[in-house]
Amino acid sequence: MSEESTPNEPESNPGSEAAKRLSEVTKAEREKLGQALSAAREGLGTQFTSSGQEVKDALDNYVRTCPWKSIGYAAGAGFLLGLILRFPCCRR
Repeated sequence: MSEESTPNEPESNPGSEAAKRLSEVTKAEREKLGQALSAAREGLGTQFTSSGQEVKDALDNYVRTCPWKSIGYAAGAGFLLGLILRFPCCRR
C-alpha cells in the first residue's frame, strides 16, 4: 500500500497529449496553407486580368486592321455551329 494515487494529481494520458499537439500543428499548417492559397489567388487574378486585357487588345487590333477577314471567320464559325446543332445526335 505504499503506492497510492492522490485524487489531486491528473492522470497523464500520452494519447490525448499527442492528439492535442497534432491538433495544434494541423491548425498552424492550415493557416499557412490558407495564406499561401490567398497569395496564389491574388497573383493569378492579376495575371488573368492582364492576359485577358492583352487578348482583348490584340483581337480589337486585328478586327480593325482586317475587318473582312473577321467577318468571314465569324460567318464560317456560325455556319459550322449551325451544321453541328442541326443533327439530332447533338440535341438533348
